[in-house]
Parts: sequence; structure tokens; C-alpha cells
Amino acid sequence: MATFFNNQWFGAVVTACVICPVLCSNILILPGPSAGNFYITISRFGELLAMKGHNVTVLINDLFYHRFAGLIKQQRTFMNFEEYECGFNEFPDAYNQVTKSTHTAPTIFDTLRVFEAFADETEAFIQDSNIVERLNAANFDLIVANVFNPGYAIIVDILHVPIIGVSTARPLPMIDDLIHGLMSNPAYVPAVTTGYSDKMTFPQRLKNVFAYLASAAILEFVLLKPFKIVQQRHNIRPELPYRSLCGNSELVLFCSDFAFDYPRPMMPHGIYIGSLTARTPDPLSQ
Repeated sequence: MATFFNNQWFGAVVTACVICPVLCSNILILPGPSAGNFYITISRFGELLAMKGHNVTVLINDLFYHRFAGLIKQQRTFMNFEEYECGFNEFPDAYNQVTKSTHTAPTIFDTLRVFEAFADETEAFIQDSNIVERLNAANFDLIVANVFNPGYAIIVDILHVPIIGVSTARPLPMIDDLIHGLMSNPAYVPAVTTGYSDKMTFPQRLKNVFAYLASAAILEFVLLKPFKIVQQRHNIRPELPYRSLCGNSELVLFCSDFAFDYPRPMMPHGIYIGSLTARTPDPLSQ
């Protein structure tokens, strides 16, 4: 009798394993700016998720084809793509500046021009009612967004989908912290352009605090201002500061390693994932 019940339980477990449906999520990728290597990095997340059996859709504009046509052609075999017209009037200047900023330190005016271009791109998406309706009808379970372009916050709010933010560049650590609500103690986390290390004298700490406050003011009233204008123009929760829209990520993944960053506290939803997007190297040819 014991053997019968043991066999019965064994058969039930095997049957459950065989007929149990595989959980597959519907995921949208927001790749960020169509310049530099940002798309290559964020699209790697889509590839990894698609390999795990998830249904992955990438939201791209027509400018991506000018830079990544070959890669996108390969990725169409295992990922879906939703396309829209970006609507840039000054694309060459603005996006050449984005590419330049990945190699040299841009001035505040250069950065503002880039963010204004990102805001124009975000507004072009909002005005494309057809693609907004298609994305809403797709019922996505999750959005994975490259946070280099702050316009992702508006898209996420329109679609009402949980988001995981991916930071593919770490040139402004305090700015990342301010946007995503992470802790950044100016007593030992150096602000941008100060040149300080994590070991500072009292006068240096004092200067670092002022630099931190200046960074917060520049972010709020200068860099995010173009997005705030789009937010108010389209009545997307205009009562909220734009930083509040950006700080709704369930997780923030940093494509960096803790060993290369400054010692500092990290909130539970901030995770370092350095080398996750690295591919297996190919053997050298003979």
C-alpha cells in the first residue's frame, strides 16, 4: 500500500511538472538615445530576457536604423519592435553632441541642448496616438528603460507599467542618486567636477555640500525643465515635480561594479550589475 501511494505521489509530481505552464512575461524595452553605444548595452538585456522565454518588445524611432541597422536586423529574429518617427528638427547637431558627450566632458549648455533633444523625442512619442494605443493594448508586465534619457518617466506614466531602470553610464553619480531617490552623503561622496576623493578635509566636505546643492538645483531647474514643460503641456500629473516621476523605479540597475565606484550606502533597489551585459569572447582566428 505504501508503495502504491509513493508511486501515486511520484506520478502526480511528474504530471504537474510536465503540464505546468511556463511563466512568460510581456516586457517592453526603452533603449534611450539612438547614439553612442547606449542601444547596444540596453538591447543586451532584451536578448537575455528573450533567451529566457519572455516576450520582448523594443520601442525604437526611425533614427536607430541609421546607426544600428545591422544589429536590429539580427535581433528581429527573437525580439519584436515598435517603431515611431522621432520628429527631430535638429537631429544632426543634437545627437552628434550626445555621441561627443560619451567621449568628452560636455559643458552645461551642451548637456542642456542634449536634454532638449531628448524632450523633443519624448513629445514625438506622445503625439503618435497609434503607437500609444498599440502599447497600451499589449498589456506589458514590465518596462526596462535606459535612464540616460529622462523622458522614459513620461512614457512609463502613460503606460502605467512597473519599471526597472538601467543606468548605462555613470558620469554623474550624484545626479543618478537625485533622480532615483538613492542616498548620496556629500560628506564623503564627491560631487561632480570637484575632483575630490572619498577622503576629504572639513573645508573640502563643506565645498562638496555646496557642489551637491548646486547639482540638485541645476538638475531640477535646468536639465529637467524641458521634460517638465512636456509634462505640463500634456497634463501628465503636472502637480508633481519631474524628479518624482523619475523616482518610481522598482529597481535601478547600474552597469558598473562597486569596486569602480565611490564607497557609499546603497538603497535596496539600487543594484550593481557590472559585466552582466558582456558577451562570451570568441576564440581568436588562426
